[in-house]
Amino acid sequence: MNEEEISLMVADLEASRAALINSLRDVTEADATRHRAPGRWSVLDCIEHLVIAEHYLLRQIVEAPQGEPVPDAKREERIRRFGADRSRPMQAPEGANPTGRYQSLADSLRDFNAARTTTIRFVEGCDTDLRARSVSHPVLGTLNAWEMLLTIVAHPHRHAGQIREILQGLAEAK
Repeated sequence: MNEEEISLMVADLEASRAALINSLRDVTEADATRHRAPGRWSVLDCIEHLVIAEHYLLRQIVEAPQGEPVPDAKREERIRRFGADRSRPMQAPEGANPTGRYQSLADSLRDFNAARTTTIRFVEGCDTDLRARSVSHPVLGTLNAWEMLLTIVAHPHRHAGQIREILQGLAEAK
């Protein structure tokens, strides 16, 4: 990665962190654990899922062997454009579903921020071409590691939208 790519990726990672935090601005501890419907995730479930996924996806990138660059500008653009799109339902893969490990917003955000900081530190210290690393995304299949980073960027945006939907549903139920 060159300095410009690093700088842009770090800015994107920070922006998606801010989007998630902004979506939590008016969430009470009571609302964080409530479900808008049976079988649906709570706000805490969304954050737990983000923590699990961030650790897993970054590990895929870090452990991926170096190979020949496989850039795909169209796929990168699709990930940027549709990664946060909530109009297409997606099922979390096995292993990424929340288990109720968090009892408070503060605890869940602490772990999300720690995971995101680890991702940012990786990007800041990365001196290899991530487009030359092949990784396996549990939903999207084979990607290059740069594309995987783009999915990491999009993921909190997607769940910030879900959190807004949860809050709207809770407000309507009152």
